[in-house]
Amino acid sequence: MRSCVEVSTSLTAPTLVAMTWWAALLGFVGALAGSWGGQIIASKREDRRWERERQREDVRWSREADRDRERHEHDLEKLARQLTHTAQSEWRSERVVAYQSFLDAFDAWQESAEPFVASEGNGMPGAAVSKLIECLASLKSSSNRLEIIGSQKIKQEIDDEIMQDAVRATWAMAHAYQTATEGGEVHNTKFREMLDKLEKSRASVVELVRVDVLISSEESAQTAVLPPGQ
Repeated sequence: MRSCVEVSTSLTAPTLVAMTWWAALLGFVGALAGSWGGQIIASKREDRRWERERQREDVRWSREADRDRERHEHDLEKLARQLTHTAQSEWRSERVVAYQSFLDAFDAWQESAEPFVASEGNGMPGAAVSKLIECLASLKSSSNRLEIIGSQKIKQEIDDEIMQDAVRATWAMAHAYQTATEGGEVHNTKFREMLDKLEKSRASVVELVRVDVLISSEESAQTAVLPPGQ
């Protein structure tokens, strides 16, 4: 009886030991696999989290870049508008000066023509001829400047309604003086008619100028671009 128990005990012990080692090994392997698996899962989760963070950052930076670009474009447009406004204001000011210069030259020419209107017969002043021609040259010069800086419509109006008549009046007066110096009789009534017609043409040009430089009816009373006596 004792021998049978000993044999059974001797056969069972190694088996138990082997099972214990296998169980420990399997437990270790399971724990190691679980640890690795957990790390892999955690790593994938971390990767996904970083990917989401990166995408959010990319979106944020893209939006920031869009806003910066829009602000930059807005600033450029604003600067362009300011430069355009400044250029237009300067151009408008230059036009006003050019128009005023022409009107001043016309007034000087008209003043130099008055002695021919006021004189009678052979009483025409000889010194006034050179002054009249000199003022006509100045008038032509101021008119030529408008070809570059002035309105073409106004320039055409000046050429057709003022310059041609001013030239004809100047040479008519110069010819009348020559006739008077040679003893001929001169009638100066037509000179007054010429100057009156030119005065009306001047007033028409002034109205065109006011429109061109955007002067309102309220402001026009204070501007320098006015007919004589206003």
